[in-house]
Amino acid sequence: MVTGPTPGQVFQLGDPVPLSASATDTDGTVDQVEFLVDGAVVATLTLPPWTTTWSGGIAGSHQVIARATDDDGDSGDSPPVSFVINLSLIHI
Repeated sequence: MVTGPTPGQVFQLGDPVPLSASATDTDGTVDQVEFLVDGAVVATLTLPPWTTTWSGGIAGSHQVIARATDDDGDSGDSPPVSFVINLSLIHI
């Protein structure tokens, strides 16, 4: 389950987006967690805590999912979480 960002959270263009998830396996261990933003893998973690940051997003709405893979090679995806990156405006 994605625990960060929170649904609807807003970031400014250029700011790092914190990605975090919780993952468990009832009959073994979680070997890795991948974070996918808009369907593309942006991070692969092999040790908890399942947390990282992502930069490089463009302005607009995005969706993140966490994909956990266990020690048997089985994987599952979290429900998607939507967030927004706003275009930063500079005021003079």
